[in-house]
Amino acid sequence: MAIQIHFVTGSKGNVGKTAWSEAIVAYYRKKKKSLSLIDGDKEVPALSKTCSTNQIAFSDDPGLSTQPDAIIKLAYAESKKRKGSDVLVDLPAGGDTSLNNWMDGSGVARLSDTYGFSLIKWWVSDSDIDSIQLFKESAERYPAIRHIFLKNMGKSRKEQWKAFDSDNDLRTLLDKCNGAVLDIPRVEPVIIDWLRANKIPLTDVVEDKNFQIADIAAHVRIDTWVTLTEDLISSVMSSASVDSSSENKGSKEQEVVAAK
Repeated sequence: MAIQIHFVTGSKGNVGKTAWSEAIVAYYRKKKKSLSLIDGDKEVPALSKTCSTNQIAFSDDPGLSTQPDAIIKLAYAESKKRKGSDVLVDLPAGGDTSLNNWMDGSGVARLSDTYGFSLIKWWVSDSDIDSIQLFKESAERYPAIRHIFLKNMGKSRKEQWKAFDSDNDLRTLLDKCNGAVLDIPRVEPVIIDWLRANKIPLTDVVEDKNFQIADIAAHVRIDTWVTLTEDLISSVMSSASVDSSSENKGSKEQEVVAAK
């Protein structure tokens, strides 16, 4: 079966990458789909605070350069299962350069179709100019990888995106790589900090209808944000499913199970 590999990345830290990774986890849980998690930040493993993950290092250190090969091995093993799991990789701050170097060296981008991998880069940004430029370079460099640009509205203001929104060259580039631009709705930083400090997954709060984990106000905030992000993720995943079906006519749909 085709395995989706999600890379949640960006140009720097503190832009909301891990929060978006947690939103994808919540989406898979809601859809009763399995998802294997890899925390690519060994120094500050934020995703590991709320989710069970495998840990690897993205580094230019020759001694660590092959650690991300674990992604290929995991995705390939899952592709051989009747109910294989998709894979999510939460990148460290500034980790996209190391990710690109690894993809070039491993050949995963070039050979993804051969082994049934579908790659998506979720690029989280706070409107930083360097971030936007690096996203463009990545989309040009890897047209076979789907690039989704995420405008984190909790880390930026609408007026900061005026030049970006009128960039016609970017739109042309996104068309070539089947990309998209989405607005991440604001979530209060104090809520995210509280969840991580107490090692509480988003899904636990959403599923707690008796408000034993969070009070009703925090519950409503979290549930609303998760619902909004689910709609955004669904818009990407639904179109990915259509693309996959058109390339693999006649293949049977397969059931997937919820990640534990």
